[in-house]
Formats: sequence, structure tokens, C-alpha cells
Amino acid sequence: MKKIVVFIILGICILCGIVILGFNLFKNDETTQNTKQTVSTWQTDANKEEITNLMKYLRADDTNSSNSFEEWIEKIRELSNDNLFAEKVIEEINKTNYFELENYEKDFLDFYIKQVIFDENVYSQKVAEDTPQEHYGNITNVYKANYNNEYVDLPRVLLVRFEKNQKTNKSNEYFVSFISNNGNIKIDTNFFENIQDGSTLYFLYSTSVMNITEDSFINNYPITVEEVDLNQINNLLNKYNDFISFLTEYRNNVYSSSRNEELQDVYEDKESENELSKSIPKVGMTASEVEKTSWGTPDKKNKNTYSWGTTEQWVYDNKGYVYFENGKVTSISER
Repeated sequence: MKKIVVFIILGICILCGIVILGFNLFKNDETTQNTKQTVSTWQTDANKEEITNLMKYLRADDTNSSNSFEEWIEKIRELSNDNLFAEKVIEEINKTNYFELENYEKDFLDFYIKQVIFDENVYSQKVAEDTPQEHYGNITNVYKANYNNEYVDLPRVLLVRFEKNQKTNKSNEYFVSFISNNGNIKIDTNFFENIQDGSTLYFLYSTSVMNITEDSFINNYPITVEEVDLNQINNLLNKYNDFISFLTEYRNNVYSSSRNEELQDVYEDKESENELSKSIPKVGMTASEVEKTSWGTPDKKNKNTYSWGTTEQWVYDNKGYVYFENGKVTSISER
């Protein structure tokens, strides 16, 4: 009898151990799955819409698209509590030392990242390529200076030595070619120290308000000039390769497909409108649809209202008549 009791107790202990072990394994597996889900949630199909909505917000208008990446970061940071992709972007940014970069380094990185995110060729999954020489030296590119009440940014400027000004008889002046207007503004060399020859690339910027209509700067106008270190720029791209790859992966795998769908919808809508513009009014059309046909807007409208609804006659001097009842075409009479 004692042996039976011992066996029963032993069996109960073993059974309890199995149950506890199984529960712990299930709990650990559930925790692992939750962790994996947390890591990958921002990449799932369910969140593609919020990813795309975030980027649409950043691309919403010329004001946003001309902002610096630093300004985008602040916008993204504001949304990061409610948007998993924004949170992921901030996480990736925190791995970089963006805020410690030189001004010209920020300028180029901003420009490069803009190409990755904002280039209209995004749907073709092509990353625009621009060498530092082209970025800083090509003064024919269209560039709109970024104005506000505090500063005007003047990046990507090529300084060209002007040996002698015949009117003022001053040598040692520079003509500065602004990409924004392809014009020349004279800047006295009192602003510069250790200026190299005209083949050197510089990043020119100011933290003060400037009147762009003036054709020259006075000597007390504060301008900062930084010589561009091309090797440093190339090193910068290598250093930020992971972050750029992160944005490129998002762009190619998420945003580009969404952009393609948008463009396809726009194309189909235009095709539909083109077909409609070649047609004539038909029974069942609405007033707006009739106006999109080859008949267009009528020369005269006659409308009557009754207890049961409305009737309307559209008169086309050279084509005929279209009759509506409660907003839909009921008959057409051609001349």
C-alpha cells in the first residue's frame, strides 16, 4: 500500500514538472515571437500605408521638399510616437553623428538623401547619382534658395576669381555664381581668408538675412566660406552607407510600389477622361460627365422643379438638346 502511495505521489510530481516546463517553453516562445514581431512590424504589409503616408507628408509641397534633412528629422520625430516607421527612422538616425557634421557635409548628405526619398524617379527604383564635383561645381542646375526670417542658405556655389574690376579699379574681387538665378554677385575678399584658385570648390552660407535684389554684399555682411574636402565627402557616403541603404530599401520595396499604383491610377483616369472627351452625351450620364464629352458646356440651361424632382434642358446651338431628369440624362436630340 505504501509503495502505491509513493508511486502516485511520484507520478503527480512528474506530471506537474512536465506542465510547468511546457508552460515556460510556451511563454518563452511567445516572448520570442513578440520580440520578432516588434522588430519587424514596421516592415509588414499592414504598415506600408503608414510608411507611405509619412513620406507623402514629407513630400507634400515645395516647402517640405525644400527643407533640410535636419528639418525633416524634427518633423519625423514629432510623429515617431504614433508611427512605427518614423520611430525606425529616428532609431537609424540616432546611430549616426549627423548633427556633428561640418555644414558642407550636411549640405551634401541632405542633397543625397533628398534624391533617395524625394526624386520623382522613385517609382523606377533608380537612385540618382551626383558626384561632389557636380553637386558643388555645376552652376547650371536649378536651385531655389531657402529663405525665412532668420537666414538664407547659399550652398553649392562656385567662386571664380575676378582679377580686376574696371569700374572700381579693385583687383582681388570674386564673382559668385548662384545656382538660383545663374547670375553673378560681387563679394569683396575682406570676407575670405586663404582663398584658393578658381578651380577649388567651396560651400558658401550665411546665418543672416540677405536682400537678394542687391547686386553686391557690403563688407560687414557675415558670410562663411568652407572649402569642400572631396575625400571627406566620399568618406561620408561610405560612412552613411547603412543609413542610405535603409532608406533605399524602403523606397524600392515599399514606396515605389505605392507610387506606381498612384501613377497608374492617374494614367487610367486621364485615359478615361480622354475617351470621354471624344464621345457624345449618352442616356444615364450625369451633368458633369456630359460636360466632359465633345459637346462640352451648353449654351443655355432650362431647369424646372416639381414636387417629385427636377427636369433640365441643355441647349447646344450647333449640336442639339440634352434632357435630364433628377440629374441623369433621359434623352438626347441632335440637330
